[in-house]
Amino acid sequence: MTENEINTVEHFISMEPRNDLMASWQETLSEEFGDYKAGGEDYLFDSPSLHKLQTYVEGDYVGNPELIDTYGDHALESFQWVSDLGATWNPTITAAIGATYRRSNCPTQDLGAKGSAFVVPQKNRIDELGGTILLEHTATELLMEDGRVTGVKGTKADGGEFILHAEDAVMMATGGFAANVEMREKYNTHWPTLDETVPTTNTACSTGDGIEMALKAGANLVGMEWIQLVTMGECTLTASIENTIAVNELGERFMKEDGRRDEICEAVLNQPGGDYYVIYDGHTIVDLLDGIAYDGRVIEDMEDGVNLVLADTVEELEEALGMPKGNLQASIDQFHNSMDNGNDPFGRTVFEYRLDKGPYAAVLQLPKVHHTMGGIEINTSCQVLDENGNVIPGFYAAGEVTGGIHGSNRLGGNAITDAITFGRIAGQSMGAIQ
Repeated sequence: MTENEINTVEHFISMEPRNDLMASWQETLSEEFGDYKAGGEDYLFDSPSLHKLQTYVEGDYVGNPELIDTYGDHALESFQWVSDLGATWNPTITAAIGATYRRSNCPTQDLGAKGSAFVVPQKNRIDELGGTILLEHTATELLMEDGRVTGVKGTKADGGEFILHAEDAVMMATGGFAANVEMREKYNTHWPTLDETVPTTNTACSTGDGIEMALKAGANLVGMEWIQLVTMGECTLTASIENTIAVNELGERFMKEDGRRDEICEAVLNQPGGDYYVIYDGHTIVDLLDGIAYDGRVIEDMEDGVNLVLADTVEELEEALGMPKGNLQASIDQFHNSMDNGNDPFGRTVFEYRLDKGPYAAVLQLPKVHHTMGGIEINTSCQVLDENGNVIPGFYAAGEVTGGIHGSNRLGGNAITDAITFGRIAGQSMGAIQ
């Protein structure tokens, strides 16, 4: 726990509350943090109350406090549940880009790269319970009877139609619309453009079909204008930011690397070329990643001289990138000074290791559409609500397809927690999974 992180917690305790729930979170946090300090502890402090406050405040108070309260109360259960199903974890707590605090538990790659550590254990649980996963089935319409959602229909890969009738309820978990340019442009009110020139980090299937189906079934939509960009490249090594700096094409730092994702992307878009380099050193490449990127690729094999450049020294990296001599080292020196003295000129507070160990890497990154915070309105039981706030019988939703949780800005690391936490709540509410 650094002095900067202590100041961060105390800042959230001292803020003017916007409502009774926020005030209760602050009161609880004050008691928890008081006990922590009185005990002379130095481990990284965290609690549900801090998580709730950061989610709410960093989302500009746009999120639904009741949903955030439920989210924070059950987040640790989600971690423990996935662990019980077989997920295993790296020992270090990290800060994902845009997290603003060290909170992320990162899985090992025992079950595969990317999301395998979360998906495979749940898939195995479905198999154990005798469930069936239908692949190559495209849902197109929710079935309704007397105002109740009773099933779904669509088409199979061979063109034939399928109809599924629900015994109890239907749950929508189809994700967001980051890959749907038309929907992005329809709802965007913040970014200059989200047209086809802006790439996405998402798969091609993130087209908002579930949101459209829910809308036809009478669901209310909330927060659709809040569309998140994140910086990413073709050779991203890890989502963690505490052991990196960001520099522009001249080798100069220009932003708070542990800031919000919208702030980061706005800063990048104002740089020459609208992109930047993330600088890593041996602490990350060798010690933390063991030469393997988060997507399972060998880092040395990823080097292409454009998207990823490797070098043994800062000077060699600077030369390979065509930066003015001495600029990159000066940025690293500034980073070290901020670590030592807590006076970062951009306000950064999250640090771990110094950038002083070869090999060094520069990864080219640029803003891409990443997460859509808006979607179907739900209550704390994950029941879908209509425009009048009434429950639509037989209809539940969870994950990125919903809105109202992350407000105007989603903290890095909050999406997987959101999907698993509210996914479990939806299942429990439906009575199908206990």
